[in-house]
Amino acid sequence: MREKNTNINNNMVRMEKKSSNKVGLILLMIIFLLAFGYGGYYLWKNWDNINWEFSLPWQEKETDSSGRKIVDGNGQSTSNVGGSSTSSKLLLPTMSEQKYERGGKYEIYVTNLQADDKGYTFDVELFSIDDTYTLNCEKVLIDGFDTSTSFKIDSPMGVRKLETERINKTELDALDITSFNELTLYMNVVSAKGETIQLNEVIHVTQPIEANNTRKGLISIDDRNNVSISYYRTVEDNENTYIYFDFKNTNKKNIFVLVKKLIINDELYDMSSFEESIYRDTEKIFSISIPKSSFSKINSFTISFFTLVKEDDKILETYISNEYSRKF
Repeated sequence: MREKNTNINNNMVRMEKKSSNKVGLILLMIIFLLAFGYGGYYLWKNWDNINWEFSLPWQEKETDSSGRKIVDGNGQSTSNVGGSSTSSKLLLPTMSEQKYERGGKYEIYVTNLQADDKGYTFDVELFSIDDTYTLNCEKVLIDGFDTSTSFKIDSPMGVRKLETERINKTELDALDITSFNELTLYMNVVSAKGETIQLNEVIHVTQPIEANNTRKGLISIDDRNNVSISYYRTVEDNENTYIYFDFKNTNKKNIFVLVKKLIINDELYDMSSFEESIYRDTEKIFSISIPKSSFSKINSFTISFFTLVKEDDKILETYISNEYSRKF
């Protein structure tokens, strides 16, 4: 009798354990389903605000010369000798002394090309002979690319005035330029009597290894009315996404660029305040900056441009570019 009771008790214990495990599994399943459901709802509500990109510790992220991450690298850098890095040392070409004169009136000298960790420098000297003259340089190009360098030199009659001008390395880094083949100076000389003489001078330099600063990997958007428009690349930092475009203006007049329409992730984005100027016979790369507070991640965009030919603030011609769309 005792043995039977023992067996009965053991069976009862085993049955109680079975019942307890079943309840626990049901509770775990309910918790899992609730967590899964909440997680799915959270992802659905916050999909566009989550950064899905990741990399393994040994994987290096491609960056531009400013250290920003390259999102879309179809716009490749140049094949320039030094590469594209803020630490790249500028190569110094050889430039002979350049002299521009108008007999008995003035002489202009461009000399002493140098390179340092802040960019390229060169000296410009104006010698006024028979009158007071002003030398205005509206634009300096490096291998056809726009720079912000400009200068003005005033020289009284009989006086030599010399200034050192600089092309900043930050601009050279943005263009992946560590060497070059030519400088273009858009200048004019104005006398005290109001006479103006235009001087558009190209200064050729020599290098042991020829520089190639042609932009590669550009994707053509439009090429009409002496304006070539191309998509270059997209990069981002912690605060903004930058979409870069390349414009070549072969007009004999300056043009102004407006954004006609920009759609990001299927949403119309206001660019009414954007305007960029492109100097005549100049190539320029500029970016459209999109704050990450507006779009944490850009999955696609569609864009088109207005190009305006203006003179004395009067619009002479207006063109609308082709529309360009891209997905990432």
